[in-house]
Amino acid sequence: ELTELSIGYTQLTRGAFDVTVGPLVVLWLEAERAGRLPSAEALAAARSRVGPAWVGVDRAASTVELRLPGAMLDLGGIAKGWTLDRLAGKLREAGVSRALLAFGQSSICALGKPAGWDGWGILLGDASGGFAGTAQLDDRSISVSGSLGQYAEIAGRRYGHVIDPRTGEPLTRARVAAALAADGARAEALSKALLILGERDGIELLESLPDAEGILIDESGASWQTSGWTRETRFSPDWPGASPSAIPTLPADLAADRARARR
Repeated sequence: ELTELSIGYTQLTRGAFDVTVGPLVVLWLEAERAGRLPSAEALAAARSRVGPAWVGVDRAASTVELRLPGAMLDLGGIAKGWTLDRLAGKLREAGVSRALLAFGQSSICALGKPAGWDGWGILLGDASGGFAGTAQLDDRSISVSGSLGQYAEIAGRRYGHVIDPRTGEPLTRARVAAALAADGARAEALSKALLILGERDGIELLESLPDAEGILIDESGASWQTSGWTRETRFSPDWPGASPSAIPTLPADLAADRARARR
């Protein structure tokens, strides 16, 4: 199911999101270990093994076929969001109407909203290691992708872990993309697509989808967002600049309870 869903997102994102990118991931990991860029021949060979045409899914038999030697699947760009969707479904079946599920800062799913609040508040990071602002979630999922969250330095240049499947090249410009969607898997695919397609084609793609919003933030502080991003997320860039005394804290007894629970 996950593989079939992922292949569908390749077409939706105009090839920017592709779970068959595995051969390129391996190629650039080898380049990092060797400390030198891959040759043009090696890059071309890896690219020739990438593409949904090399994958066959048989739902009836519950099988996935890789039709070319050396073809690979890399589900790391969507599996967290897809899993959150299943966890959220289990909670709903159990009668839970309010919950916030998060796999780190990159994949978050909100069920309903906290009592007395307009939504679940989250803090979005920017591309320079700081904070871009706050957003609120209400029965939506958000995925945040950074181009240089992980990177390798080769010949004095940073090469990110996000690779453009269409060119075979890693992203080198520090940016962060956040995508909002009805489910986590879709948000994951769209955040990678926005990051790769950029401020023109990426924003245009999300604007063409009725259930998606997004924001792209550059290292310089420049940002681009869909027309409904601020409305749907109540996004505000102001809170991160608040003084430490203005940041809400937990009551002492609740903080102690949570500390004991962690232990």
